[in-house]
Amino acid sequence: PYIGAAFFKFTYDSLQMAGPYILKDLLNYLSHCSGQEDLETSECSLGKGMLFVVLILISAGCQTTVLHQYFHRCFRTGMRLNAACISLVYGKSLRIASAGGTEETGEE
Repeated sequence: PYIGAAFFKFTYDSLQMAGPYILKDLLNYLSHCSGQEDLETSECSLGKGMLFVVLILISAGCQTTVLHQYFHRCFRTGMRLNAACISLVYGKSLRIASAGGTEETGEE
């Protein structure tokens, strides 16, 4: 169960590392193309700027989804382990109680 969670965490960390690089490219685009009136050149097209914005948006959305799945899997695994421990302790207490119930206590 934790191997799948590790995949989600690795994906989240990779997307988090990609964000600053996309932002750097967007800032370079804005500084290079801010003074030009003609935005239809190959280097300074509106589509290229929108591509950077959409990449940042998709990256943030994927980060949110992947991190949610990571926490969900870890929480679910932890709850299963918790339930298994409680079940073991309860079963052990029933065995101890049934073994101790056959003896006379002397208070009767």
